[in-house]
Amino acid sequence: MDTWIREGVRHHKRRRYGKALTIFEKVLRAGSNKEASLLRCDTLVMLRRFHEAIQAASEGEKIWPEEIGFAQIAGAALVELGRPEEALALLAPALARNPESGYAWHFHGRALMGCRQYDEALISFDTALIYTPENANTWFYRGYALNSLGRKGEAKASIAEALRLDPGNVLLTLSRARALFPDLVPRFRSS
Repeated sequence: MDTWIREGVRHHKRRRYGKALTIFEKVLRAGSNKEASLLRCDTLVMLRRFHEAIQAASEGEKIWPEEIGFAQIAGAALVELGRPEEALALLAPALARNPESGYAWHFHGRALMGCRQYDEALISFDTALIYTPENANTWFYRGYALNSLGRKGEAKASIAEALRLDPGNVLLTLSRARALFPDLVPRFRSS
């Protein structure tokens, strides 16, 4: 099973989420496996299948109640569904149990952004970056929070760091940044 999980993780890292999901589900058909279950939930989020991710996380939490990853993933899905208050209710206890989870802090910040609590969101993003400084999405949303607080210079630097960290995702990040911060991100003309 470990070989299959490693193969699924390789596909996940390459953003081949459909293939990764197929592999994680194959592992789970062979028997109960916490790692494959968590990875399946995360992959469902990446595929934007948020309701399925929440259901799978709920099922996983029943089997492995000590594993906070399921609450973190469900919280992430709730953020993506525009239900930030519900996400905060799930993420707060997860953070109390594991305050070093950059993933949970990232989505805690995203949920706070959804509640328009930008100062608190910035604190969450800064905390997330202590544990996962290479997370380009956290740098991006940190820039979003800073821009919302009127701190444009810092916002621009944070977005630049997101672009530096994830150049493979540069077009998506640039389009998001341009839509959110038209005064900060110049349009690049093709020659």
